[in-house]
Amino acid sequence: MLEEKKKRKKWFSIPASKEFRELEIGEVPANSVEDLINKHLSVPLSMITNDFKKQGTLITFRVTEIKDNKPVTEIKKMEMQPTSVKKAARRDKNKIDDSFTSKTKDNITVKIKPLLLTRNKTKNSIISVVRKEARNFLIERINSLTYSDLLQQVLGSKIQKDLRDKLNKIYPLSFCQIRSFIKMEDKKQYAPSNNQH
Repeated sequence: MLEEKKKRKKWFSIPASKEFRELEIGEVPANSVEDLINKHLSVPLSMITNDFKKQGTLITFRVTEIKDNKPVTEIKKMEMQPTSVKKAARRDKNKIDDSFTSKTKDNITVKIKPLLLTRNKTKNSIISVVRKEARNFLIERINSLTYSDLLQQVLGSKIQKDLRDKLNKIYPLSFCQIRSFIKMEDKKQYAPSNNQH
């Protein structure tokens, strides 16, 4: 019976979200197109932007609905890969990590993890100020934007540039990125997918 079920599965094309003009990003096996809802597919950001510099960032799409017999996706998560984080960090610099949630203007909760590197080793007191100012800046920006506009700013690196410009006035940074950006969901809405990570 299990073998028969496997044989009945078909391969369905999965598009990227509207932010990437719904370009095809891969195929997923399923019994029917409806079974694709809440499925996740992760690909390197460089694959859909043709920007080699973004190969260390993984972007995860989630199928939200079926329209005209085709899956529609949204961006669920963007995350720097551990190897990229390790490559960016240097011994002669301070790494400043943080993790927090905030709500967009249209009431969508996002979890964000900035990653900052100082240009040189510095005091813990300065690190604390930089971390606090970074969090305040990001929360204020997230609260002022819709989820769609926030995505555009993260994808276009605008929010990262503005954050760096602000923090450089406190202490010069050599690196300022969003390490992880996740759209939070109601856990009851769907079960986590195995290929989410």
